[in-house]
Amino acid sequence: MTPLFDPLQNHVGWLEGPIVFGNQIEWLAFIHDGHVYHAATHQWLGPWNDGALLDRRGLVVGWTPDRTPRARSAPRPLGQPMAPPRPFPPKRPIMPRRPLSPQTPAFEWSPLGWSAWLAVANPPPPPPVADPDNSAAVDDSGPPPANER
Repeated sequence: MTPLFDPLQNHVGWLEGPIVFGNQIEWLAFIHDGHVYHAATHQWLGPWNDGALLDRRGLVVGWTPDRTPRARSAPRPLGQPMAPPRPFPPKRPIMPRRPLSPQTPAFEWSPLGWSAWLAVANPPPPPPVADPDNSAAVDDSGPPPANER
């Protein structure tokens, strides 16, 4: 497995073929046809660029130490791919050493952190819906108006 690092050289996960695992070997994402998708929601997270995980704007969020990460723009893919079957968690590798800072220009790094990037694919919860059965509930906030006494 290949370690993944964020722009600050913090170890954030592992890459095993097209599968992205977190530090605890939980399945986070998968790579398909040059794009990265969230494992649970299958939502597009951004492009994959030869060892670099990019946000939706094409800026580097995560990278493998065997390549110099580079940003690139990529059009949003059409549709969603069929997700691969849930992978078996691999044996936990030895923690990697922190790599040297790559020679990536500062403007190519994403402002999103690793967790924020993954959260992009998780839509916010829907707003609460008014309960139609509760609309006729009795108002106990005070005395009734004078015309109802």
